[in-house]
Parts: sequence; C-alpha cells; structure tokens
Amino acid sequence: MTLPLTIPDRAPDWQDCHAGALVPPETTARDAFVRALDNAPGWVGAAMWLRNLMGRPFGITPATLDDRADFLNRMPVVTDQPDHFETGLTDRHLTFTLSVDTQPGHVAATTRIWFHNLVGRLYLRAVLPVHRHLMRRMLRGLAQ
Repeated sequence: MTLPLTIPDRAPDWQDCHAGALVPPETTARDAFVRALDNAPGWVGAAMWLRNLMGRPFGITPATLDDRADFLNRMPVVTDQPDHFETGLTDRHLTFTLSVDTQPGHVAATTRIWFHNLVGRLYLRAVLPVHRHLMRRMLRGLAQ
C-alpha cells in the first residue's frame, strides 16, 4: 500500500550516491532520470517481478518499470529544477527518495531511505546488491 510521500524530519537511516559522466553535458536532472529509466537493462523486469512476488506477503508496494509513464505518474515529485530532480515513495515499511543532480558533464544519483520497521530494513538488505549494480549500470548509460 502506497501512502502519501512524507519525508521524515531527520537524517535518513541509509543513503548512497552514485556518480558519473553525463553526455550530453547540458542534460537536465529530470531528463537524466528519465533517460536512465529508459536505459535500464532487460533483466530489470524479471527482477521487479521477483521482488513483487517475494514482497507480496509483507505488504511491499508492487512496482514495475514496464510502463515508464505509469511509473513516473505514481512517483510524487519532491523537486523538479533543471539541476535537481527528486522523487520518492512512502509505504508502511519505509520512505525512500531518489534524487538526480546534474552539473555540466556530471550526474549524481542519491538514494535516501528512512525505515519505519524491521521489514523495511530487511527489504533493503535483500535488494541492496541489485540496487548498487543497477544504479552503476544506469549511470554508465548516461555517459554515452
């Protein structure tokens, strides 16, 4: 169940940042975010299906990247400026935001997570290896 996006008024419990080159260098942060989604590797669909299947008993909000427009419409926008785009979701287990920051020729993507319970912490442990690999791969695609 997705709740209204509410970012806690405290430092995140976990965060990471991945950075890389950005071509063309004048790309806006939102355009970089959309392009990264468009360049997601083919195996992401299967990984999301497995995530949804395993998360269903725990009430993890299902997600898919199959329909980019639907994905973007479900994600509330926190900030949409030329050099900073941030979106995220809140469910009963965690709140997360993903922000993309651009400077000429450079992009950085930061994921921040606030846990609401133990299931949120366990979920992150389960998806973290895939998250790191996927973020690096999607950012490499922005350098081409």
